[in-house]
Amino acid sequence: MAYSESGPNTGDSLSAQMDPKVLWAAGIDLAEAEEDPLMQMEGGADAIITTKTETSAGAGTTIKFQVTSDYGDEGKQGDEIFEDEDDFEEEIFNDFELTVDWVRHATRFTKRSGEIMGLLGELKRKIPIKLGRWLGKYKCHSMLMTMLHKTNAANHFYTASSQDSISAGDGLTYDEIVKGGAILKPLGGQPAVIGREGKNSIWGAVVLATDNATYGLKLDPIYRQNLQTGFVQGRDNLLWKGGVANVDGHLIKEYVPLRGDIEGAVGSPLNPQALLGVAVAGGTTALQIKGGGNATSAAKTKKKYFKYFPKFAFRWRPGQGTRTADTLSATSEICWDLTALGEDAATANVFYVRITNPPNAATDPGKWCIYEITTNDGNIMTTSARLGATDSGQRYQTVGQVTWDANKHTVTHGEGSLVTLCNAAGVSLGATLFLYRQAAYRGYGSVRNQRQEDSKNGNFVQERYIESVFGQCLREDTRGNKPAIAVIKHAIFYPGIIDA
Repeated sequence: MAYSESGPNTGDSLSAQMDPKVLWAAGIDLAEAEEDPLMQMEGGADAIITTKTETSAGAGTTIKFQVTSDYGDEGKQGDEIFEDEDDFEEEIFNDFELTVDWVRHATRFTKRSGEIMGLLGELKRKIPIKLGRWLGKYKCHSMLMTMLHKTNAANHFYTASSQDSISAGDGLTYDEIVKGGAILKPLGGQPAVIGREGKNSIWGAVVLATDNATYGLKLDPIYRQNLQTGFVQGRDNLLWKGGVANVDGHLIKEYVPLRGDIEGAVGSPLNPQALLGVAVAGGTTALQIKGGGNATSAAKTKKKYFKYFPKFAFRWRPGQGTRTADTLSATSEICWDLTALGEDAATANVFYVRITNPPNAATDPGKWCIYEITTNDGNIMTTSARLGATDSGQRYQTVGQVTWDANKHTVTHGEGSLVTLCNAAGVSLGATLFLYRQAAYRGYGSVRNQRQEDSKNGNFVQERYIESVFGQCLREDTRGNKPAIAVIKHAIFYPGIIDA
C-alpha cells in the first residue's frame, strides 16, 4: 500500500456530513433557551406565549390582532320581539399590534488571538454560545419588563396592604399563590396547556418565580406541611428530592437569573439587583452609586448595571421605542411604584435601594443601609438622602421608614456589596408572574438567529454577528385589559446575604 498522509476525517468529509453553520445555529438556539424560560411556554393558541411566524416579515412589519367582546344585553322573554335598534346587541371590536424588527449583536477579534495568544479556536467555540445567551436574556428580560410595566393597575397586587407595608415576612407563600390565581380568573384568564399526563393534556397556569422568591416559599410552614402530609411520600418527596411543587393547580416555574461574572446587569426585572462597583464611605453629600462589582468595571460608562431599577429609560422590545424615565406616579408606571395616590409631589419622584455588606466583609459584615434615589441613567444612581447616625446635609437619622440603628446599619460598603431595590422600610423587593393562556404573543420574521461575518484590514480583524427579526406584545381585550397576567410584588431574599 502506498504511503498517504490523508485521513478519513478531513474538512471536506466532515462538512459534507454536517454544515458548520448548522452547528453554529444549533449552539445559538440551545444557549438562547438556557437564558429564556419563556421559550418553553411558546406554542399555539393553547400556550402561555402564542407565537406567530411571518416568514416575509422585515423591519417595521406589524401583525394586528382583532378582539371582540361577548354579548351583555338582557335579551327578550315570553312574547317580546326585537323591534327597535336598541333591541339588538352591539358588536364591540378592538385591536392591538405586534411589531417585529431587527435585533443584532456582535463581537470582534483579530487573527493575533489565534497565532500568538492561542485563543482563536476557543473564540470560535464560545462566541455562538455567548451570543445565544445574550439573545435569550434580551428576549426574556424585555418580555418581563413588558409584563411588569405594560399591564394595568388591576393586574398588580402586594403581599401586604401596600408596597411600603411589605415586611421581611411577606414573601411568596402558599396562600399568596392561591390568592393570585383567584384574582386573575375574574379578569378573564383561561387555563393553558402546561404539560401532559399520558395522552391527556394538563391545563392550568404557570407561576414564574425567581429562585429568590421560591426560597421564601420553601420556608413557608403551610407549603412544607403540605409536602409532608399531602405529597408523595418517601425519597421522591420534594423535601428531599428538591424542586417546587404545584400549588392549587398552578405550575411553579423556577427561574434562576445568574449573577456570575457577567459584566453588565445582573439579576432580572423580577429581582432588580447589582453589585457595588466603587466602595462607599460615610458622608453628607450626594452619592453616586456605581455598579459592576469592582472599580475597573464601574469605570465602563456604557454598561447599564441598573437598567432594571426604576427611573431608567429602558429600551422596549423592537419597534416600541423606550420607556420614559418614569415619575413613579401610581397611575402610570405600575412596576415598582413607591408612592401612594395623593402623596406630596415633592417626595413622589424617588425610590429606595438597599446596600448590604456580605457576611465576610472586612468592615461591618452583614450590615446594611438604605439610600433614597432621584436619578438613574442605568450606569449611575444618584442619592438624595442617605441614612446616618446624625442629621447633616444629605445624611439623615431616618430615611423612608428606616431609623438609624448601629447594631444593624453601616455607612461603609466595600466593592461587591449587594445593591437591591427595596421599599421605604428597607425590605428588598421582588415580583412573581401568574400567566394564563395567551398571556402574550411573540412574532418572528424572516430572520431568526442568523449568522453574519465580516473582516477588515486584510482579514486581520474578524467580526461575528447575530441577527433576528422578532417582536413581543401582551394580549388585550376590547377595553385594553390584560386578562391573562397577574403580578404579585413581595419581599425577596438573597440567602447568605439577606435572610428573612
